[in-house]
Amino acid sequence: MTQIEREAAQVKELGDRIGYGHMMHLASALWRKMLVEKGWPASGATVPTSLHAIKQPNKKYAETSMAQYDEIVKPL
Repeated sequence: MTQIEREAAQVKELGDRIGYGHMMHLASALWRKMLVEKGWPASGATVPTSLHAIKQPNKKYAETSMAQYDEIVKPL
């Protein structure tokens, strides 16, 4: 198992336990907190959203990224 596959399995375990949306919102909040504490802009952190909320110019990037990660988690 590769490093990213091990990480994906750990994320799956936590998401199954506490809920995936909750996990993503907590991770985003912790990321923003870390950025601010280091003096960096909080806007650098990813914010959980749904695909329909992403504007058209950025949709292809989001879909490509989603497809790449979908392949990583396929065996789980």
